Amino acid sequence: MKTLSKISALFVVIFAYHFLQAQQMVSEHWYDNQGSQAFFQKSVVRSDASGNAHIAGATLNQNGNYDLYLAKYNASGVLLWDVVYAGAGGWHDAAADLRVDASGNVYVTGSVFTSSNDSNDVVTLKYNASGVLQWDEIYNGSSSLNDGGTSLQVDASGNVYVSAFTQDANNGSDFLLLKYDNSGSLLLNQQFDLNNVHDVPVSLIVTSTRLAIAGATQVGVTDWDYLYVAYHPVNGSYISHSTSTGGTAGFDKVHDLQTDASGNFYLTGTVFNASTGYDILTVKLDDNLNVIWSANYNSTSTMNDVGNALAVDNAGNVIVTGFSETSTEGTNYVTIQYNSSGTQQWVKTFNGEGNAADTARAIAVDANNNVYITGSSFNGSTEDFYTTKYKSNGTELWGIAFNGTKNGDDHAFDIALDSLGGVLVSGQSQTQTGFEYATIRYEEYENTYIPVLDSNDTPVYNDRELIIMFDSAVVSKTEVNRIHKRFGLLEEFVDTTTINLINAKLGLDLSRAKTIKVFDWMTTADSLSITRLGDTIKIPPFWATFVVKLPTGLDVMETADSLNTLRPTVYLAEPNYIGFLTSLPNDPEFTGGNQASLHPTQQYSNAHINMDSAWDISTGNSYIKVGVYDSGINWAHNDFSTDGSNTWNGSKIKGGWDFYNNKDIKNDPNNDNYTLSSHGHGTRSAGIIGALRNNSKNVAGISGGNGGGSYDYGTELIDAKLSLSLQGYTELVLTLHVASAIIKGATSISSNGYGLHVMNNSYAFSTSSGMLKQAAHFANLNQVSFVASSGNDGNTSMKYPASYFDSWVMKVGASDTAGVKIGFSVYGNGLDFIAPGDTHIVMSVSKSSVSASAKFSGTSAAAPHVSGVASLMLSRHNTQQGYANNLAPEDVENVLEKYAYDIKNIQWDQDYIPGYDAKSGWGRINAGKAMHMINMPDYEVKHVTSVQSISNPSLVQQACTVLVPNDYYLQNLSPGLYLADMYKVTVTISHNIGNASILNAWVRNSSSSLWSNSLVLNPWADITLESYNSSSATLSAYIYFVKEKFFPWQMIYTWYPNAPGDAAKWAYSLHLSHVPQGEEEKTSDKEMAVFPNPANTVLNIQLSGTTSGSKQIELSSLEGKILLTAFTKENTSVLDIADLAKGVYVLKVKTEEDTFVRKIIKQ
Repeated sequence: MKTLSKISALFVVIFAYHFLQAQQMVSEHWYDNQGSQAFFQKSVVRSDASGNAHIAGATLNQNGNYDLYLAKYNASGVLLWDVVYAGAGGWHDAAADLRVDASGNVYVTGSVFTSSNDSNDVVTLKYNASGVLQWDEIYNGSSSLNDGGTSLQVDASGNVYVSAFTQDANNGSDFLLLKYDNSGSLLLNQQFDLNNVHDVPVSLIVTSTRLAIAGATQVGVTDWDYLYVAYHPVNGSYISHSTSTGGTAGFDKVHDLQTDASGNFYLTGTVFNASTGYDILTVKLDDNLNVIWSANYNSTSTMNDVGNALAVDNAGNVIVTGFSETSTEGTNYVTIQYNSSGTQQWVKTFNGEGNAADTARAIAVDANNNVYITGSSFNGSTEDFYTTKYKSNGTELWGIAFNGTKNGDDHAFDIALDSLGGVLVSGQSQTQTGFEYATIRYEEYENTYIPVLDSNDTPVYNDRELIIMFDSAVVSKTEVNRIHKRFGLLEEFVDTTTINLINAKLGLDLSRAKTIKVFDWMTTADSLSITRLGDTIKIPPFWATFVVKLPTGLDVMETADSLNTLRPTVYLAEPNYIGFLTSLPNDPEFTGGNQASLHPTQQYSNAHINMDSAWDISTGNSYIKVGVYDSGINWAHNDFSTDGSNTWNGSKIKGGWDFYNNKDIKNDPNNDNYTLSSHGHGTRSAGIIGALRNNSKNVAGISGGNGGGSYDYGTELIDAKLSLSLQGYTELVLTLHVASAIIKGATSISSNGYGLHVMNNSYAFSTSSGMLKQAAHFANLNQVSFVASSGNDGNTSMKYPASYFDSWVMKVGASDTAGVKIGFSVYGNGLDFIAPGDTHIVMSVSKSSVSASAKFSGTSAAAPHVSGVASLMLSRHNTQQGYANNLAPEDVENVLEKYAYDIKNIQWDQDYIPGYDAKSGWGRINAGKAMHMINMPDYEVKHVTSVQSISNPSLVQQACTVLVPNDYYLQNLSPGLYLADMYKVTVTISHNIGNASILNAWVRNSSSSLWSNSLVLNPWADITLESYNSSSATLSAYIYFVKEKFFPWQMIYTWYPNAPGDAAKWAYSLHLSHVPQGEEEKTSDKEMAVFPNPANTVLNIQLSGTTSGSKQIELSSLEGKILLTAFTKENTSVLDIADLAKGVYVLKVKTEEDTFVRKIIKQ
């Protein structure tokens, strides 16, 4: 165990408390289902002073009828009692409202049948805290027709007030007010009939001076208005009434009534206006029912809006929730806040996963004026509960769904906040035979981040947090499979033996430590993933990974060291490390010369990556998905909007998740917490990769499709939002979120993942993490092209994930306006190549509005250039384009390396040498050349895979010392030194290439199984291609016979990774040319740059890598008519095209050795 003194030089002070960042989290605490009900029946939930939950509704009896139902749970979800109440008539009975007094007595109102020949009557019940009926009172209206209770209140003296409807002799209905004393004696009844037609009450409120009932009144055959009536609360005498209406006759309905501390009344519902459809009308009244203000909410044109519930907070703000109809998304939740004067302060909407029926039905407000909403949301196949929380300023803090155990329709009807800080939601959940009551208690947790700083005051990891991956055998699979149980206590997730083991090791009790799931989206059923090449691989039990909150004062590094000695029970323990974000189309920024990173401009002719030629081959296809691992994307931007609507449905961002706030990314594009980062880092990364191309807006995204003709929108973008901000530090990322995001992105759609093909990672950690390393490896095993920025420290420091195993990651540095490494770019340690990262040449879209552009710089800007080109390569070389196989990540990397612009012969810097060098890797990527060299029918990458039994391994080294590292778990081997024998395995595999020739070949470790000879037992494939020819290839790798462990001594005698006789997988790729012998293109640096393109008056032509001699320049029409011919000996020429008509032309330049052809556009 390390002592604090040993690590104090690296990890010093903790942030001052003004740097704290708190994450609001929510988790399902308990869930229960009882009874059986019809789909049209509702339920009510209330909490008492002890945090118990009470539910009221109706349940099916053995005769096929419904009885009134009441249940009580304690705060832990244990059912304390439930009762049914059946009317004497043996027909349908149901509860409508429920209240609990300070002593725990429970009061219910609703309707019952009292005889087989009777109609419904109002029922009012009182039960004590133990569920024993104290009294029941039946009220049959004066006409002995249908009557039913709708709302109930109880005052401090135990008097019970009931609002009800009663059918009169004219077959109309009236408001009915009943008052009982605490013994059930009827004290008064008052009936109110406005127009001798129908009056239907909905809600009842009692204040010290007034008793108010609100509902609706009929004023015509198809015309109803709001109606509210006030009475004296003691004697029940009538005081006043009032009505409100929409602008046009319609079915205006009140849905909720509330009051404030001053005795004012508030109501909401829906009213009809001919020009706008049904709107949400919210009204504030004084205690005499005079209107203080009214506010009408209309979302869009004639679409309908309905207010279902309202609440008044401690500041006098009025919050209304309900739903709004849309033209493309069905109905959405809508929540509106007005201040005490009726001025609208904010509006928030929620569109569920299925883009269809989303309806908010209930609301609650806590003492801090936070707002809680619940209702139902369509998930694409069924409806789920969906509950969300907003701060008083409208910022959404969390959202959580509930899908019942039978995966049917689930409808939430009511919400309550208990005295212990829990959130209670009640509704119905569909079964095979009907519906049952579903009650959920959610608990909240404010996870505070306290970064620990190094000697340079840079955050390194979070204090009091450990990421622990346990042996899956000790983890409760039941709790893991509760998908919405996101956190709990350690003792809830691991077995008692493990708890005792940890406690004994640390000398304290961690059984009740707050514990957070890292992969809360996973269950134990997520066991297989289909790779992007179509293979099926096992998913490790990542679900056995948690963040455990440590007690104050417990050193994180020391605790990790201690727990890592508990292998195999503890698979891995490490801090939650902190990283930082490393920041020919007609698109105006492109044609304006502001995207010199993509094509040459007059000012910066050597900074580009040759996109013009690449776009001649592909502009991207939607079957390729690119994940942007960053700070969030402004998906409503014009340059992401495929239909001009700036909506989620019209955006080319087709999915995503906010891994920090743990919610769907698509809701509320104007909410900075979810889609807009504080400085737009993720938006700019996404724009470089895939902003719509050729759409006359902003910038040209590398894989942004082609705006002409069929209007292809290019590759799909998936938004993986990771970052949070602390005062003084913007855009931090945490291992917890990054690892979860990478693994979800890599996992196939069939196992609840995104099935990404490319991941763009424009962030960097200064410290390697075992969890992050496993995530990067898993992405590679799923054949994901993993692109990572090298970092911006301007030195050779190791940054992660960029510096993980070269076979997994494309490590990208940044180039400047001259096309060489820019000063701040981290280099060396396996740098693969560089790409544009200078603010003078990189332009993208902005987060600040839906129409703005923004400059971008850093290795954060360089990485998305590579991701964009990788997605083009994957779009073209794909089975959907007639190829025999898709590209593997090793294929993308090797082709980009082979055909990059080689940075060499730089007079001012001798570190640049021909071929590979530390500063530029293999050079600056050349998109056009890379695309050309995989383009059929001339070129392709052929996959060869073979599974063979390991036979005749040769002993290479006997009794050697090997190391098992401590950052990646190896089954049955704890970290340390071992004695082993190393054997070499060699195979020769045949292949058939027909008449093609081989340009290059490389191994594919992502599809192989054996290890290297490094004497470090890293559990990943690392094979060697020793030789190849036109008919076969020879490959080698190593296996180890591990004999014993040193310190402490342990006998092992086991083969790793496979034993002789076991099957081993070998994979390699052949880069083939189908160009006939003698006609192959030379892989030289010879290129032609033409700029600007499109052009108005002149074309600049620049040849690179050519020898001296005469050059012929020829410009012709698309039909082949030669319009202009010129000769020069210079490598740079200017061609006057001012007199040409607007259109597309072909430029051909012939040298003594080569011919270059480009299409140009004259504007």
